[in-house]
This record gives sequence, C-alpha cells and structure tokens, in this order.
Amino acid sequence: MQVGAEYRYLRPDWTGQADVEFLPNDSIADQNRWLLGLKHNHKLPLGWYLALNAQRVSDDNYFRDLSTRVSATSQTNLPRDVIVGTGDENWAFSARAIAYQTLQDPEAPVVVPYRQVPQLLWSGFKQDVRGFDLQGVGEFTNYRHPDLVNGQRFIAYPQASYPIRRPWGYVTPKAGVHFTRYNMTDNEQGFADTSRTVPMASVDAGLFFDRAFALGGRDFVQTLEPRLFYLNVPYRDQSKLPVFSTDEVDFGASSLFRENRFIGGDRIGDANQLTAAVSSRLIESGSGLERLQATLGQIYYFEPQRVTLPGRAVREDNKSDLVAIVTGQVTPAFSMDAGVEYNASANRSRRFDLAARYAPQPGRVLNVAYRFARDDPERPGIKQVDFSAQWPIFAGLTGVARWNWSLKDKKLIEGLVGFEYNAGCWEIRAVAHRFITATEQVSTSFQVQLELSGPFEDRDQPPRDPETEHFRLPPLGRNFAMRSAILLQTLFASALAAPLLAFAQMAPTTPAPPPASRLETKLGTTPSRIVPVDRIVAVVNDEVITSNELGERVQLVVKQMQRGGGQLPAADVLQRQLLERMINDRVQVQLAKENGIRVDDATVEKAVQRIADDNNLSMTDFRAAIERDGIRFTRFREDMRNEILLQRVREREVENAVVVTDAEVETELAREARERGGTSEFRLQHVLVLVPQQATPEQIENRRRRALQALSELRKGTPFPQVSATYSDAPDALQGGNLGWRDSGRLPTLFLEAIEKLQPGEVSDTLRSPNGFHILKLLEKRGKSAAPSVVQTRARHILVRAKEGTSDAEVRTRLERLRERIVGGADFAELARTNSEDATATKGGDLGWVAPGETVPEFERAMNALKNGEISPPIQSPFGWHLVQVLERRNEELSEDRKKLAARQTVRARKADEAFQEWLRSTRDRAFVENRLEER
Repeated sequence: MQVGAEYRYLRPDWTGQADVEFLPNDSIADQNRWLLGLKHNHKLPLGWYLALNAQRVSDDNYFRDLSTRVSATSQTNLPRDVIVGTGDENWAFSARAIAYQTLQDPEAPVVVPYRQVPQLLWSGFKQDVRGFDLQGVGEFTNYRHPDLVNGQRFIAYPQASYPIRRPWGYVTPKAGVHFTRYNMTDNEQGFADTSRTVPMASVDAGLFFDRAFALGGRDFVQTLEPRLFYLNVPYRDQSKLPVFSTDEVDFGASSLFRENRFIGGDRIGDANQLTAAVSSRLIESGSGLERLQATLGQIYYFEPQRVTLPGRAVREDNKSDLVAIVTGQVTPAFSMDAGVEYNASANRSRRFDLAARYAPQPGRVLNVAYRFARDDPERPGIKQVDFSAQWPIFAGLTGVARWNWSLKDKKLIEGLVGFEYNAGCWEIRAVAHRFITATEQVSTSFQVQLELSGPFEDRDQPPRDPETEHFRLPPLGRNFAMRSAILLQTLFASALAAPLLAFAQMAPTTPAPPPASRLETKLGTTPSRIVPVDRIVAVVNDEVITSNELGERVQLVVKQMQRGGGQLPAADVLQRQLLERMINDRVQVQLAKENGIRVDDATVEKAVQRIADDNNLSMTDFRAAIERDGIRFTRFREDMRNEILLQRVREREVENAVVVTDAEVETELAREARERGGTSEFRLQHVLVLVPQQATPEQIENRRRRALQALSELRKGTPFPQVSATYSDAPDALQGGNLGWRDSGRLPTLFLEAIEKLQPGEVSDTLRSPNGFHILKLLEKRGKSAAPSVVQTRARHILVRAKEGTSDAEVRTRLERLRERIVGGADFAELARTNSEDATATKGGDLGWVAPGETVPEFERAMNALKNGEISPPIQSPFGWHLVQVLERRNEELSEDRKKLAARQTVRARKADEAFQEWLRSTRDRAFVENRLEER
C-alpha cells in the first residue's frame, strides 16, 4: 500500500508545499519506492525574495509505474532549483543554482542537462529617455557536466528603441549589440576561450484602419491592422562555439516577430528578412470587448540562413510557411481557437489545430479539439481528436469524461470517465482512468476520493446559519447531508483510530508517574479550552483572508466614514461588503503577480508621502495619526501598494486593451455639437447588483429581487448611502455610490436614456445590463457652454533633483528656504536662473501657457490648487522637487486637434468603465472563492 501526504503552509511573507509518498517493499521493483518534493516562496527584507523547488524520487520508473497523470509520466528531469532575487518595475537581479535528477527511459534515453551553479541574471528597462526606450539583459552562468564540455558563459545585450506612436499607427526602430564571452574549463573537445559580438537591428511598423457596422442589433467595429517587421542580423561563424543551453524554436505564430530563431544564448541566428502580417479584430462598441481576432503572416528571407546547431539542416526556402490564426469569444458561452501553418511550395498544410469550448454555466463545460502535425525529420507527426466534458446529471451529481484518440496510431491516448456527488458537507468522486505512459505502456486505474468539509458540532459555538452560501442544498437535503457527513467522519476517524489503538494495546505499559505538584495535577485533569486567535473567513484560489485582516479593514473604513459623516450600515452588512471587496482585490492582486506586475518600495513611499502632504502632516505625524486610529502602519503601506497594483493591472488588462476608433471619435464630436448649450453633465449616485457571468435563471431572479428590495428601500426614504452600503456590489458602495459629475459621453446609452427622464432628487427604476441590475439617482444636472474651451495656466517653477549623496529631505529643505526668500521679496525668476536644473532656468523657470494633461499629475494637482501669484510648498514629481508659482489663467477655445483628443479620451473612459466591470466579473467567476464568513 502506498501512502502519501501533502502539507501546505501560508504566512504573510512565505508560502509553500511539501509532498511525501512512500511505497514499502514494492514486489515488482523489489525495493522501497518514495517521492520527496518541496516548493517554497519567501519574501525577504529589503525587497529580496527566495524561491525553492526541489523534487527527488527513488528510481527512474517511479512516475511511469505509480502516477495517475499523463503529465507526470512524461517527466524526465526533476529540478533542484533555488533562486534569490530582487528588483522593481525597471530592473531585476537574481542568483540561481539548478541541478536535475534525470529519469532515464531505456527505450528513449536522454542527455543529462548541465548543472548551472551559479547563474546570475540581470535586466533593466527604462522608458522615454528623451524619446528612447532603453533595455538591457545580462547573464553569467557556470555550466558543469560530468561527461560534456564545461565552461562559463557571459552575455550582455544592451538595446535601444525609438517608438513613434500616432493614432493611425506606429514605427519602432530598434538596435542592439549582443556580446558573448566563453571561458572553457575541463575541455577535451577542442573548444577554446572565445567571444562573439553580433549587432542586431530591426524596424517594426503598423497601421490602424477601422469601420463601424451593426450586426444582430449590436454595434461593432472591425479593424484592419497591417504590420511589417524587418530584421537584420549579420552572419557570424559560430560553429566553434559550445552548445550549453540552446535549441531552435519550433516555427509558429510566435516566431513571426522574433529577433532570434534560437532560444538560449549559444547561437544568434543570421537574418535579412521581412515579416508581413495583417490582423483584423471585431470589437463590440458598447463594451470595448474583443469578440474575434484573425491574423495572417509570413516571413520573406532575402538571404539564405547559415547559422545552425550541430547536426541540424539550414532553411533553404526563400519564405516561411504561411501562418493563419483565428481566436474569439464569439458569445459569452462559446469560444474557439484555430490555427494553421501552410507550406505554399509543397501545397500542403504542415500543422492544423482547432479547439472549441462551450460553457453556458459554471460546472457545465464541453471541449472539443482536433490536432494535426505532419511528420518531420526531427519529430513524428500527430493526428488526434480530444473531447472532454463536465455536466450535471441531476441534483448534486456531475459527470466528467475525456476521450483523446490518435487517428494516426488508431489507439487511445487517454480516456477518463467518472462522477462527483456533492452533498454540501461532503463530496465523493469516482473515476476510471486509462492512458499511455512515456514508455508506451498502458496505465489503468480506478480511483475513489471522499472529501469531508462539514465539521463536527461544537456545543460552545452558535449553530451555523442555514442560509449561508456554503450550503447549496434545500433544508431537507442539507440536514440529511450534514448527518451523513458527521456519520462518515465518525466512521473515517474510527477506521484510522482502530489500528492505532490495537498497536497501543500491544505495546508494554508502565505505570504513569505521579504528578509533580497540585498545579500539574489540575492541569492534567482539567479539559483544555480552545481560545480562537484567528480564523479563515475566505479562501481565494490558494490564498486565505483571515478574520483579523477583515477586522483591520472594517476598523479603517469605520474611521473614514465617521470622519466623513457617512451613514454606517449594520455591522454584519459592512463585514460582508468589505469581505467581498477584499476578495475582488485579492483576485486582481494574484493576477497582477502572475503577470509580473510589481510595485517597488520607492513608489509606495512616494504615494504615502503624497497623502501625508495632502493632509499637511509630516511623515512622523501622519504615521502617528494612522496608528492612533488602530491601524498598523505596515498594513496601511501594504494596502497602498495593493491599490497601486490594482490600478496598474486595470491599465494593463483593461484600459490598454480598449480600442477607440476614428468613427467613434467623430460620433462623439457630433453628439457634443448637438448638446452644446443644453444639459450634458449629470451628478449621480449608483447601486449595482452584480449578476455572475454565466448565471442560472434562478441566480438572475435572486439578484433581480435584491435590486427591487434596494429600490423599495429608496422609495421608502432610506438614505441612498445606507442603501448603497447594504445592497450595492460596486467598488464605491461604501462611499455612498457616488459617481460624481459625468459627461453624457461617459455614460452608457442605458443610463443616459433613464436619467434624461428624471428630475434632480428622483430615482430610476431598475435597469438591466450585461453586468447586472442598476439603480440611479440624479442629484444635479448642468449644461456646457456653447463654445468649448479649456483653462490654460501660465506658471513658472524651480526644479531641483536629488543626486547621489543628496537625500530627498535635503532637497526639500533647500526648496523651503528658497520659498522663504521669495515670500520675503526675492525675485522668483532670478532664483530660478541660479537654482533650477532644467531647460526653463534660462527663462526664469517660465513654463508658458500649460493646458490640462500637459504636465505630470503631481505637478498639475499642485498647480491647480494655487491662486494667481501664490507659491506652492515643495512638491515631488518623477522629475524631482518643484516650487511652482501661478502667474495667470485664461480660457482658450479648443483647437480641432484638442477637441478630437478630448473626444477620444471621453469615449475611452466610457468604454474602459464598462469593460472593467465586465473584466472584473469574468476574473472573479474564473477564480476559486470560498466564503466562510458565516461559519463559526
């Protein structure tokens, strides 16, 4: 009998998982068989981190004989890998040591990979340095192998590009130099110390075209995006260089725009080639969501390729295969992906993939795929169909199946059929599984899994709320399920305890020693009482939210609402709202971390400093004020870090993906012209009752009733902030649901049609959108002037930057003294000439007339807060520290270019708002979330 254990641990600064498996005296292998595994991630002080991944098994056939997963049986190299690193959004450094246990298959032996001890990696990226984007990567690796050539490799690859972006397209020239140095040791193959220098240059250019049209009652925009990518890399003879860690990338869509056809640093492919591609996207105008995308591309080679790996043939064609890809979320329930590589010279396809997915509701999924690859000199071809499904059979019972069949070999690659019964407090799964292992052997297994999630009764705790989300069965079924769960748990515990009791009875007994004291006697006879210190209130994927974390957030929000005079909802309602907010935030933070988005300590410090400045407090006083409110300052800083992280993930995942076409800009300009002088701005409050993306009719009806209940409370006269805090799922629910002033161009048509019928103070009926149910209250409305204008500010400044050896505090003190001199009568322009560190110094710091959006946000906020003639305190921006003085202001009519820019920003903001709600709902639905707030 094989036994195994999995131990997971999670702390604020470290997390990991340990795995152990043991099979004593396996009669087939005639040995004890075991597995050990450890994965650990640790957040170290000063921005450093540690990652550890180690696995080891007893023998080469462990996974092939004992695993029930195809992915495990194909493992050949088990890592022993440790990484220590640091960095921020602009640079990164890591030190690594890695070695492997190689599992050999006698029928298909593999080469043992190199040990890399150590490997040092560094990278840097800096945007917009006088218009240039600067980038660089470097590596030092010591390669060790008992049978192959040994040596050290050093790589440095600095690059610079000059992106030119316009609404109609872009052009990005780029150049770099790839330098490599080899120092050879333990060398019997004749490799000498050598170096290689290869210049690399490219130009990437594309255009944007679009047209608007209607389909099925919805407005869409179709884009046409041609793209050219020219790459020039001169030939360098690399046949005398070793191959430590390099292979050629299999050609595909990802290869069309690569700088190097090799992966790894031992070969730099020569190139004089042009990639021509065209993409078309179908974008839903209302939400900005991309419903369909198609791409067609091919590479044209102007010179034969000469660089290759040992034993590999070079490409002789003057053009690559033609690549075509189609992907799309055709409907909320149906998505598809298709791709083909077509060799025009041979008039036949080299590879073809087609996959479709139908998921109308959670727990209902159908997948079908067809994969084809023609035989290649380096690898055999495939021709497979793959079908998988998960579908409810009846209440609580779900069936699962997979059928992966090789049409070429006429045999089953993997087959699976099974069911899962979910009784709320316990689940049972049974699966029959058959698949081919890496050795072409067949593995067949039948597995039964019992999962007990209903706890024993605890007389010291109040009974569970029978209506919590955790239990999804009707009352009768739930009571039966709970009794069944307790019975199963008792039987399961008894089964485990029986052999232990038998062993204890067999063991020799000795009299118990007398207690050492009366105190020890009392401790030994009094039942212990468990005092809860903390508990889990939610599980979000593989992370948890604890009761203490939720309590800190509740305390912070209560203080904020009390200071602002806001209406506090009931305590349980506030807890539920804040936990839902924390769950959504945690999902987004996890997504950001998976995508490599990080916020460095310097950025957090600047954000905290700005808040302190806005409150006219020093950092010491601000920290004391935070802690007087019962909030740990470290928690406040982490919350600030997460807020910045959430903004960045929204920009990356949503706002950068929103496309605004020229046709939409023209439509917005026409709308503004029609509304000029009329009502076009509204101040609103908003309640949103979210509906899950693939909600059942019952869920939709429950959410509709919740929205009607909120509307009923408003009609009774309940204050809007209280209703918002109680019922709304919007991010601003605890801020009274205030949307502020919104231009009509920023409002969805659904909202606009509703509020145009309202008078100030009135509340709309419930409005249904794809995101859920909405209720709007119109507070005020106002019109715009007939001639659109912008307020321009004439300002001047003194800029001082913190240099090496000079702290920000010293620079700030210096500017404060300059401000005192100016207030005392000194000439601002003269001090700017002698102290300012930018090009405006010769003009006395005069910036001229500045329009909104032409300066960085920190500078613009400070400038807008000043009256004419007033001088700001020292403020910090990405450029340094400033003293700002406003000289005068004026209203100027917008130019045509600025009108178009403003219209584009309006349309983008509206579409980004809608797309964010859709993205947030979709992201939340894909995450595993278990709400345990009501559990006691």
